[in-house]
Amino acid sequence: MIASEVEMKQVKEKPLQDLRNKEILTVRQAAQLLNSSAKTVYNLIDMGKINAVNLSQRKTLILRAQIDMLFEPILPEVDLRSPARPKKVKISESYHMAEIQLKYNISEKALFDIIKRNKIPKLAKGWHVYVPKDEIDQIFNPTKK
Repeated sequence: MIASEVEMKQVKEKPLQDLRNKEILTVRQAAQLLNSSAKTVYNLIDMGKINAVNLSQRKTLILRAQIDMLFEPILPEVDLRSPARPKKVKISESYHMAEIQLKYNISEKALFDIIKRNKIPKLAKGWHVYVPKDEIDQIFNPTKK
């Protein structure tokens, strides 16, 4: 009886062994290898965790190496450069928000969005918020220096 159990186990594991030796897999084969559903494999593809090639509407292929990469440890990226020091904002070399709005005919919300998007340093002093003239002028007049 023991011999037949071993033989049965080998017969059951043969398809998985064949999949492990294949270099290119279909979505169904990848799902079988991952012991999951085809929908899960498609979700992994959509999330960008697995790269796949869509040959036609009904034929998507995955490299076996992509499945192996799912299980490799992900090392965190470390930035070894010294952190950039924030630029000091001098009031004498700055606009306050109302000046920029008048000069460039821009709404307050749009101006705040531009400042945030471009990471322009600000200085709040009393009722006014100041931003460097050179950076604002560079954004609104990129050809002038």
